Amino acid sequence: MKPSRFNGRMLLLLLAEAMLLFGGLIVAVYVRLGAVDAEETLLQRNGFYKAALATVFCLASFYLFDLYDLVVIHDRRELVLRLMQALGLAWVALALMFYAVPQVMIGRGVSFISLPLALLLMVAWGRRFTGCWAIRILASAF
Repeated sequence: MKPSRFNGRMLLLLLAEAMLLFGGLIVAVYVRLGAVDAEETLLQRNGFYKAALATVFCLASFYLFDLYDLVVIHDRRELVLRLMQALGLAWVALALMFYAVPQVMIGRGVSFISLPLALLLMVAWGRRFTGCWAIRILASAF
């Protein structure tokens, strides 16, 4: 692994992926639990904090699989393979955490919906931020 420089482009990538993962998890809660139960889970049972914790687990596994290395993300097949591996690691780590601390779990079956949804969102996102002129302008401000 080469030492990489943390720059504005990486920060924007990290924030965009965090929003996609967090949003995907919230959508999975609504799909699995329905509108009324999802609102109760998210608001009264600290579901937003639990979703943020799961998002941090996913972002950490993305980092472990070098998904923030700008050279790796240009190869589409390598990107999808590493995304699947990273999400699998995050899923197993979260399952172990849910087993050890059951109060951290958002809801039964939510992870089965959120895992493929997260993979779909990350592949659709495609990390095309390197060619986007708006992202380049924003990143140059950092």
